[in-house]
Amino acid sequence: NLFVSKLSSNSESINALPTACLDWHLILGHPSDLYIEALLKDQKINGYFTHSAECPVCHQAKIRNRPHSQVLPRANAPFFKIHMDTLQINPPTRKGHKYVLVLINDFSRFNRIYILSEKSQATEYIKSYLMEIKNKLNITPAFLHTDRGGEFSSQVFIDFLTSQGISLERGPPESPQTNGVAERFNQTLLSKIRCLLGQSNIPVRYWDEAAAHASLLLNLLPHKHLKMKTPFSVLSNRNSLIEPEVDLRKLIPFGIKVTVRLINTSSKIEPRGEVLRALTFEKYSDGLQLLNLETGKIRVSRDYTLSGRNPNLSMNQPASALPSDSSVPIKLQIPSLRPYDPTDKSIDLESSVQPSDPPNPPIQACTPAALESSKTYEYVPYYKEAPRNISSSINTDNITTGKRRSQYRDNVLLTDIVPYSKALIDPIEAPEWKKAMDEEYLSLTSHNTGELVPYPAKPAKVIGGMWRLSRKRNEHGEVYRHKARWVVLGNHQEHMLHYYDTWASVGRNETFKVMLSLVVNFDYIPYQFDVETAFLHGEMDALVYVKQVKGYEVKGKENWVWRLRKSLYGTKQAPRMWKAKLTATLTNLGLASAKSDKSLFVNSDKTILLHVHVDDGFIISKSEKAIIVFLNKLNSILKLKFKKRPTQHLGYNLEWSNNELKINQTDLIVKLLRQFGMEECKPVKTPCNGNFLNEIGCKSSDAIMEVTLFQQAIGSLNYLAHHTRPDVLFTVNQLSKYSTKPSQSHWNALKHLFRYLNGTKDKCLVYRQQSIKEALTGWANADYANDSKDRKSITGYVILAFSNPICWLSKKQMVVAQSTTEAEYVAMNICSKQLRWLTFVFDDLGYPSHQPILFNDNSGAVTISKQASLNANTKHIEVRYQYVRDCVMKKLIKVVQVSTNDMIADVLTKPLGVVKLQEVYKQLHLEDPGGVLKTEENHLG
Repeated sequence: NLFVSKLSSNSESINALPTACLDWHLILGHPSDLYIEALLKDQKINGYFTHSAECPVCHQAKIRNRPHSQVLPRANAPFFKIHMDTLQINPPTRKGHKYVLVLINDFSRFNRIYILSEKSQATEYIKSYLMEIKNKLNITPAFLHTDRGGEFSSQVFIDFLTSQGISLERGPPESPQTNGVAERFNQTLLSKIRCLLGQSNIPVRYWDEAAAHASLLLNLLPHKHLKMKTPFSVLSNRNSLIEPEVDLRKLIPFGIKVTVRLINTSSKIEPRGEVLRALTFEKYSDGLQLLNLETGKIRVSRDYTLSGRNPNLSMNQPASALPSDSSVPIKLQIPSLRPYDPTDKSIDLESSVQPSDPPNPPIQACTPAALESSKTYEYVPYYKEAPRNISSSINTDNITTGKRRSQYRDNVLLTDIVPYSKALIDPIEAPEWKKAMDEEYLSLTSHNTGELVPYPAKPAKVIGGMWRLSRKRNEHGEVYRHKARWVVLGNHQEHMLHYYDTWASVGRNETFKVMLSLVVNFDYIPYQFDVETAFLHGEMDALVYVKQVKGYEVKGKENWVWRLRKSLYGTKQAPRMWKAKLTATLTNLGLASAKSDKSLFVNSDKTILLHVHVDDGFIISKSEKAIIVFLNKLNSILKLKFKKRPTQHLGYNLEWSNNELKINQTDLIVKLLRQFGMEECKPVKTPCNGNFLNEIGCKSSDAIMEVTLFQQAIGSLNYLAHHTRPDVLFTVNQLSKYSTKPSQSHWNALKHLFRYLNGTKDKCLVYRQQSIKEALTGWANADYANDSKDRKSITGYVILAFSNPICWLSKKQMVVAQSTTEAEYVAMNICSKQLRWLTFVFDDLGYPSHQPILFNDNSGAVTISKQASLNANTKHIEVRYQYVRDCVMKKLIKVVQVSTNDMIADVLTKPLGVVKLQEVYKQLHLEDPGGVLKTEENHLG
């Protein structure tokens, strides 16, 4: 009973099949098995169907996201795990910022946000945040949890986390639910930003200020996850706060109008206050940030009062009271939130703020800020002039008249500054100056430094500039280059308008000398490099207009100005922007900044060591090929000029020979002698007379001499003494105490010092390859009751790296010691702090110094440092001076007593005679110069 039908495979043939032969799963559009079975049973139809689990079409068409279960453990300690995310907000702020980096502590839900202009900045801010936690709490987070955003996926960022032992938890792509803590915080933060902007009528371009205040408020509010405790309180209970908690009683509404005292008024009858808008509190101070809506400027003050009898009535204003700005909504309400899409990280605040009817006046609130009438001081930005109406209760003898900074600069390098007006009329050098200025202008244009735009309307401010012309000389005093630099008059910039942060780290002198000692002792190869037009590589972080370069104005557009793109020389933020660019570049090339010195960079295996001071680099390695390869990579990004075994660096003259290096600043001494008319003076053999302290300490009726000239001399000599001439540091330190009122006796002592320098100007520090290989040794000494007025003692110390002197100090102690032993103990403590820091430097350089030796010649002080507990004779010594004892107990420092005759630091605490001074020369490696190794100079590219 088997029949075979020969039907063609077309639609008509299929339609002719009996229904029982068809797959009901296909007919009914791929329903689940449960529905098919129920339908066939109800209709009493016999047939077969493919089960859903076996259908490939169902597998592709019906696939769903798997449910998210809690698989990752929660943190059980502060900062054990941190959640991260970035959020884009439109429109950009007035500073050009458009991203928010969110960092949330899993344990306490404490949040920290950073406002970014580019996502690529996230890595540096995360590093800074981790370093802050490390420095303040000595904690390194174990986990960072985030999504797979590109800002968290760079190899540089991953390598950094690996080097710190931090695990990166990343959720699968397109699965924001796995980063739920950060995503939920994003929604809460945005809601609060909208509320703050809505209540205050502040333009949306200030959303970054609202975000900062919202972040603060969220740290002050209870959290369900914390059983209705606040993030601040949770961290406070664990002694894990990384920033001070704000007192709730001091909070005032965001955007409320407050009256603030004017800093300067031109007339006695003018109003003494102005109405500003409150933003948020500054961290680490009780100052409140205040916004002037008309000018856009932000100032900080704690001397404010709330405007009006009912402060909250002034929150929302009629349109006539607001500045005419199209971006300022006339009437605002708290916007209704659209459904939150965690995959969409771009939020438009303007579209979420809609016009509405005027809101009802809020209820009256009382804030304690208005009650604090005892606040009688305020923050004065340093670009403003200080008030001249000083209280008459101050003794006028203690007021130093004149400028805060000297109008002259002591140029420690071999550089002559030439005025622009004189340079152009010099018939011999004028062509050289013109060539130098042409090169500078070409450099400015090639780096796309600025964009030529029409003169901006007020209140925009246009800043001027000037030519800075200088002659560069070599170690022989010969002019080898005429240099021209177009410099912006940065003193005309205004804080929070033309610039924000300005601080940038520079290389420390001690680190550089440690590297020099490594070169001599371990056969490193030294190279020096200079980055040409370094500051032009930094990106501007604020809107700045400057005048066109003098002499190079574009024809037909003489009244146009430059809108800066790059951090032109002279701008306040130029050093910071350049340092950020350099750090990012070196990081991408495989070098990381050291923990001990942010201007020291090392590679992973510590075979390349790099020290940077602004745009001057000093790089050493045992492989010259490795240096050349690295410099070529760096040159492809930044144009370099470099030297092998440089003869000059950072104001030092370097004379190289086999296993020996001589360091001097002879040229600076000659310049100072000429500047103060002492180049023909008769030399003497000691820096000061034996009766030096009595001569300068006795009260004199002599007339006060020229203060500015005396201060210039002390400042220049202080620089010399701290860098290459420890033998004169004690004398300079003692004379500096009288720099505000120098008399004839002080001038006589200063001239005696110049006579000594004239006879010893060729003295140099000599670094040699030593057989004694102790990495670090310190020599601490004190002169008891040195000061005849307050009877305080003086501390002196010298620290050697591989037996070569790298740093020294001569300084009056802060406390009155009751005995010689106590004075020596305090000196040991001061030296121990520097030794500990240098230990970290050596660790970063790859030469661990586990227990440096600290020498002292006082048996009592040495004994105290080794005692496990204080006794009746030592219990009064302040806690901060017990650090050395703690280091000894932990075996971080070894204290050794030495004979008084062998104490190297004697020259830093008291006047010495000729015989003793000759011994000090040997101990400090101060010798006469020898031969010079020829410099090898190259240009990359």
